[in-house]
Amino acid sequence: MRKRLLIGCMAVIMGCMLAGCDARPHYADENNNDQITDFNQINEVLWYDSATKIVYYYPHGGVFLCPYISKDGQYCKYEDGKVVPLERGE
Repeated sequence: MRKRLLIGCMAVIMGCMLAGCDARPHYADENNNDQITDFNQINEVLWYDSATKIVYYYPHGGVFLCPYISKDGQYCKYEDGKVVPLERGE
């Protein structure tokens, strides 16, 4: 009985170590390298990536993250404390 308990505990520990879960969002760059994003919160549902300044919509308890699109249908960036639409070709 003790041996089975020890094997069970070891299996759980190994499973947790091998899972490799990371709560931080990440993406693959143009060379397919895994990059971790550094998101900063703007308000309750808007976040921006500090590297690209692109604004994302991430609702509370949501499981998805999508780019924030303005009323004019343009993607937005965070600049000087404001959410501003991206200019074409930017």
